[in-house]
Amino acid sequence: MKNRYKHILFGFIVAMLLLTALIENTGFIHLRFEPLKGFASTYQRPRFTLKTWMSAEFQDSLGAYLDNNTVFRAPLIRMYNEINYRLFSKSTAKTVVIGKNNQLFQTDYIREYNGEYFIGKELIRQRCERIKYIQDTLARAGIDLLVVLAPGKASFFHEFIPDRYQQNKHGNTNYRCFKQTCAELGINTLDLQACFMQMKDTASWPLYPTYGVHWSDYGMYLALDTFVNHISQLTGKKVPALTVSGIDKTHQPRGEDYDTGDLMNLMFPLNETTLAYPKFSNADTVTPEINALIVGDSYIFHWLKYGLGEYLFKDYRFWYYNVMVYPEYYTQELYNYNLNIKEEIMKRDIIVLECAETFMYTAFWNFEDMAYKLFNPAYKADGVFYYQNDITKDHDQFLEVYDAAVRKNKALAAELLNEAQLRESTAPLGSVEFYIYSIKSDEQWLALITRQAAEQGVPLEEAIRNNAIWMTENDEY
Repeated sequence: MKNRYKHILFGFIVAMLLLTALIENTGFIHLRFEPLKGFASTYQRPRFTLKTWMSAEFQDSLGAYLDNNTVFRAPLIRMYNEINYRLFSKSTAKTVVIGKNNQLFQTDYIREYNGEYFIGKELIRQRCERIKYIQDTLARAGIDLLVVLAPGKASFFHEFIPDRYQQNKHGNTNYRCFKQTCAELGINTLDLQACFMQMKDTASWPLYPTYGVHWSDYGMYLALDTFVNHISQLTGKKVPALTVSGIDKTHQPRGEDYDTGDLMNLMFPLNETTLAYPKFSNADTVTPEINALIVGDSYIFHWLKYGLGEYLFKDYRFWYYNVMVYPEYYTQELYNYNLNIKEEIMKRDIIVLECAETFMYTAFWNFEDMAYKLFNPAYKADGVFYYQNDITKDHDQFLEVYDAAVRKNKALAAELLNEAQLRESTAPLGSVEFYIYSIKSDEQWLALITRQAAEQGVPLEEAIRNNAIWMTENDEY
């Protein structure tokens, strides 16, 4: 009987593979399935050779390819996810948490809200002191600086976080500590988190969608209106007013309003409460006067997607995660390290440093140290501080340190400091070992040297070391 079932199962698998091949290669059956969100297959169809066949490499590669690229994979996964969600209220997406009232959260947001990602008062103060120095330096040149604390869904809807996550709450958070330190040092700050909490019970429409983690379009509009008024007062320069000609009301979420729902990869879309989508009209005749540089995260894209950057500012640049330069990056790859950073800063009227709650552990992607180095003639490199920033600005590295702290039942701030001290002792700032580490940690830099090694016909490790030696002789450290 067992053998019979095995034969039936084998026949079914063969039939599915043949049908897949028929669909993919003949076009005899025209069938398309929506691809999975947040998933990109890295498996390529293997090339058959006698050698790979005899070694079984071809069979293994073909099996992996078919497993990850068969046309039936996506709908079967969606069906599995649908059953888990509808019947058991379970998310199969690792980073998605199903909260009360069906509110969807992402793990990082909850951990930040709970204080699990708290990096410690000392590191936050070091960063803020550099920001204060930059603010004071730029003020003497007639340039303003503004820190913008964007809200987080976990804080906004904390009452909907599952009870099992509430047990992980710690005493302090990066947001709370950062806000307090900015106030103590006199750093210009706009706290949109506090603004959202004030509007929570009075807003006409949802400020956060049920199935997304970014602010809703309506929430974005209210936040942007507050921001525009604030920078106009701070700089004393004119900014066109936001004009809304109407509001679309719908149960069908658009764009980022369903970003977490997309990660669930369900068969059927989830029902949303009524969401409001403002229609912006460039009706204000005021000529914009502000030339702005904004360093921030994906929350800023919400501001820019309607063309509001061009409408509100005489000129602007957005440095996404303090690396990618927009609007140029829409059409060509451009990174801020390809620019003269000091010149880019000095030709602005205002520098805006924005960070959402979930990223407060990395605020502001090392901008404060980069600019501090440029403007402070007495700058002295701090290896431990550098490595702490290096870890926190890379999410994968940061999670490794976080996981290590959890395993050791140790405070994250202490584990982060220990890891930074270890790296500084083994690869001191400016040493050959430091540059070897830097090259291997930077995908673009490593790719460049890989091509260089191939062109020169030298081993990659030798090329990396040669470049590291050159850097020690020519870099500023």
